[in-house]
Amino acid sequence: MAALILQSSNVGIATLQVLVSSQLITLPQALPIIYGLNIGTCSEAIILSFASNKEGKKIAFFNIFLNIGGTILFLPFTNFFAEFLKLISPHNPLRQVANAHTFFNLFSALLIIPFLKQLFVLIDKLVNK
Repeated sequence: MAALILQSSNVGIATLQVLVSSQLITLPQALPIIYGLNIGTCSEAIILSFASNKEGKKIAFFNIFLNIGGTILFLPFTNFFAEFLKLISPHNPLRQVANAHTFFNLFSALLIIPFLKQLFVLIDKLVNK
């Protein structure tokens, strides 16, 4: 919800850093929130697409598919992802949360590359209806 209202995940990430470093929530509990923050950032693209041409609408759809697809791929591996983050940034919960956000976006982008052609065809069909 924070990302939807603010159209940015920065405040949400900073809040999660405080919560995890204060041990109010664990890193594995924070990760699904990070995934949700990324989905929430799509709100800006969606809002702007209403006043945009077809290309703007395609970008909004791509953003939505990227973040929802990334979330679907990451959710089953959340505990493994948390262990990976702890391994590369031991004893540094602030960095773990920041890395989670960065790696989620990076890996989501890399994982979608093999499906770009099919995704673009789908988006073209959705926008050109």
